[in-house]
Amino acid sequence: MDQIDSEARALLPAAFTRWFAEKGWRPRAHQLELLARAEAGESTLLIAPTGAGKTLAGFLPSLTDLTRRGKIPPGSAFTGIHTLYVSPLKALAIDIERNLMKPVEEMGLPVTVENRTGDTPNASPFIIACSMLGAVVLDLTLAINHRNDRYIAV
Repeated sequence: MDQIDSEARALLPAAFTRWFAEKGWRPRAHQLELLARAEAGESTLLIAPTGAGKTLAGFLPSLTDLTRRGKIPPGSAFTGIHTLYVSPLKALAIDIERNLMKPVEEMGLPVTVENRTGDTPNASPFIIACSMLGAVVLDLTLAINHRNDRYIAV
C-alpha cells in the first residue's frame, strides 16, 4: 500500500486504498481533488478524456460517504435515495452502472445501486423512473399526486 500517498489515505476509507493497492493503481489527482472539493461542499465539474476515471471520480464522494456510514441495520426503514444520476441515454446509464458496480463489488461496499429507465414498471417499490427528463417531470407530478409513498430516481 506504499504507493498510495498520504493525501489519498486521508481522503479515502481503507477499503478504497486497499482496492487501489491490490490493483497496482493509485488514485488520480483529479479524482482526489474532486473528492476533496465535494467534501468541502464545493460544486465541481470534471472534464477528462476517455479512460481517465471520470465515473469513479464522479461517484467517489457518494461512495466514500456511504462507506463511512456503514450498512443500514436489517429491518431499518427506507431512508431515501442518497445519490441520483440522470443520464440522457439508456445505454450510457447501463454503462455507468456496470463501471460503478465493479469497484463497489470488489471492495464489498455497503452500497445498493439501482438503474431505472422508461422500461421499468411503475409498480417498482419505492421508485418511479424514466430515462428522459420530460418524462421525469410527468412522473414526478404523477408521483406527487397519486403515490406519495414513492421516490423518484433516474
